[in-house]
Amino acid sequence: MVEKFVENDGFELNAPWWRYYNEIAELFKEDPEIEVGDLEDIEANSTAKKIVLTCTNKEKADALSTILKPHVEFGKIAVNVEVVYE
Repeated sequence: MVEKFVENDGFELNAPWWRYYNEIAELFKEDPEIEVGDLEDIEANSTAKKIVLTCTNKEKADALSTILKPHVEFGKIAVNVEVVYE
């Protein structure tokens, strides 16, 4: 299990993939048409993760698919970003 953050003397140390997830979640938290899913493990060994953004607006979903990188690597950890229109 990967810890989201480590607290030490009043500051937090986030793993880079958690920081990336938090940035995406923060960016869209006020948009009612976009739901950011959890940062999930794709594989049992936890080296591949995914973030699913569910969008209820087709044009917005298409735009997000264009501007967000579908695959980002942080050393040996890969994060896939998937935009889904529902």
